[in-house]
Amino acid sequence: SIAEHSVLKFLSRQQKQFIIITTDTWLGYLIPAFTKHKTVIGHGNNTPDVDLKNKLMRDFISKADTAILKEYPNINLMICSSVEHDLMLRRDFFKNWEKLFENADFYIYAIKE
Repeated sequence: SIAEHSVLKFLSRQQKQFIIITTDTWLGYLIPAFTKHKTVIGHGNNTPDVDLKNKLMRDFISKADTAILKEYPNINLMICSSVEHDLMLRRDFFKNWEKLFENADFYIYAIKE
């Protein structure tokens, strides 16, 4: 989609290599294929422990449960959908994060604990 393409374009312009979390498995699959960045959760068939990682990610977004950040301490970016973004804004935990990018479908945040 155009939204996915603009995310990939933004990421490809970044000098630093990022470790990224996202619940969008298709985007999680495309990021390491088309940029220098790595994802924790990609396509289900190619992601070890995908069910556990998806649960950790869902709990992170819906409950601000930081278990995924403890399990994968090198994560420094999160890509979320507009629906997930609305859930996140209800939590104080996410308020000090820096929004780096947004389009109609996705938001990219720098993770700060």
